[in-house]
Amino acid sequence: MNEPTPERTPMATALSATLVGVYALQWAFGATDGLGLVHMGATSPVFWERLHVWTVFSSTLLHIGVLHLLANTYFTYVVGGLLERVIGPWRMLLVFFAGGTVGSLLSVVLLSDTVSAGASGGAWGLMIAMLLLLLSPWLRVGTRLRAGPVGPLLRLIGLNAVLSFLPGINGLAHLGGGLGGAMAVVITARGGRIWAVPAGLAYLVHLGALAVAVFVGRPWALGDVGPVERRTVLDGYVSLELPIAMETADTPEGLATLGGSVDWDPLTVSIELARFDEPPWAGIASQAVPCPGNCQARRAQNASGGEALWGFRPYGPYALVTVFAMPAGIDDPDWALQAVQGATLTEAGVGLLVSLAVTARSDGDPATHRDVLEALLIDHPDSARALNQLAWQLATDPDPAWRDGARAVELAKRAVELEPLPSYQDTLAAARAETGDFAEAVRIQRQVVEADPDPGFGAHLAVLERGEPVREDPMAARTVPAQGPE
Repeated sequence: MNEPTPERTPMATALSATLVGVYALQWAFGATDGLGLVHMGATSPVFWERLHVWTVFSSTLLHIGVLHLLANTYFTYVVGGLLERVIGPWRMLLVFFAGGTVGSLLSVVLLSDTVSAGASGGAWGLMIAMLLLLLSPWLRVGTRLRAGPVGPLLRLIGLNAVLSFLPGINGLAHLGGGLGGAMAVVITARGGRIWAVPAGLAYLVHLGALAVAVFVGRPWALGDVGPVERRTVLDGYVSLELPIAMETADTPEGLATLGGSVDWDPLTVSIELARFDEPPWAGIASQAVPCPGNCQARRAQNASGGEALWGFRPYGPYALVTVFAMPAGIDDPDWALQAVQGATLTEAGVGLLVSLAVTARSDGDPATHRDVLEALLIDHPDSARALNQLAWQLATDPDPAWRDGARAVELAKRAVELEPLPSYQDTLAAARAETGDFAEAVRIQRQVVEADPDPGFGAHLAVLERGEPVREDPMAARTVPAQGPE
């Protein structure tokens, strides 16, 4: 036999106080909405991505704003108190948690891409359970409830049903809550005090799930990026500082790396080698400001109230683009700005840009070839490949507008000092010839031929010995290795 309490409703009061206390904790942690709410234990895409199964329970104690809290607390206290007087505290508690849990499960299965929280599933469980009690004489056996008018309750349920279709309201949680509450009130129709243990365990499970969510999510520390390290990303082409704990993955469709999850991580990163003169980067870059070196940066507020930082390293029409999205109140925003500005190409990345420059020149675009290499040399003044490739253009281009013998000698000498390869010495010989110093050009080229009998080097020697400068057909640059490296 159930033992309802005629006047006092301690369990409904305790349940309502729990909801208010949990919201106070949310407010203290800044976790009443957004990413903080997810880290506090709301259901979200993280349920499937990271298997945060405890959020099925913890989410039923959380609320999104004061109005949400007040509405659910009111229904829990009033309807829960009425139900507690009728069927007793333990059955009422099981009805509430059954409604909340089933509603939460329905949400994560059918609305897996949505952040959801609230005790409305439990409140709906209470309302539907009361409706069934009024309609069913069998369920009323052993209770103090007598048959009575159901109109007021139906109006209340109808009003809430209409509200379930409003934008931002999780109607599935309401539906699941009603189903869960109905099942619980039927299953517990007999047994009396035997439901005390299951009800107490349900309460502890939900509170324990909330504790796990808070422990794992650390909602109070969303602004702490943790220790950082310099890492190589983008298939080995880029180096930059990232949090040690951040997971990164290269995208399969192009030269881009993504770090962090927008559904969970307070800091997310995107690193990409992109066309700087095409959308969306062209529009964003037009609002950037210079930073030290070959760098531009832009800082703006994002939709969540945090900051988005863009860093650009332009190389002609290409750019290394680094984007950091951060929450409001990040502990060290200057670190993020320095990280964006400090993103740089690795040796492999420089090689990739040199190859893109060679391809552009071979396709009849000498301006892109020069612009890419000039920009590379700002960031990487000791890149022998970039030095040599630019010197080769300045020494051998058929169009005199692109030639500069003195600069070609300067660049080629530096390349040879860094790496005395035969191909780089070949470029130095061509540069000497462009300045009119054929004697030195022939001397250098003979050393090249002795070191490497490549027919292309021999052909250049023959040209120089006739007192003629070396000229290259840019359209053949990719098919005659001796006329320029890679």
